[in-house]
Amino acid sequence: MTTEKQIDFDGKPVEDEDLLGYEDIGLIKSCLQKTIRRGMTWAAMYWALQLAEANSWSCWKRLSVIADEDVGQDYAIIAVDVLYRKFMSMKTQSKEKGLS
Repeated sequence: MTTEKQIDFDGKPVEDEDLLGYEDIGLIKSCLQKTIRRGMTWAAMYWALQLAEANSWSCWKRLSVIADEDVGQDYAIIAVDVLYRKFMSMKTQSKEKGLS
């Protein structure tokens, strides 16, 4: 079975990374989603950080999906969207200043 490569918002392929001994990023995504569903705030923050450090685009995409499908409350969906936009703005500014 062939799996398609994920692409980021710029259309570039997202490379799989070896994350702290985990074979694939899917395990981290799963842990993040399960801890959010169970209301385990500190554990969810840990897994979000692990995912963000490995691939920030995957983290924002997963948080958006979780907000839409699992939380389903307007404020959570809006919060993820606003925070993502601020993150991208700061990332763009740091690139323009040569800080990245």
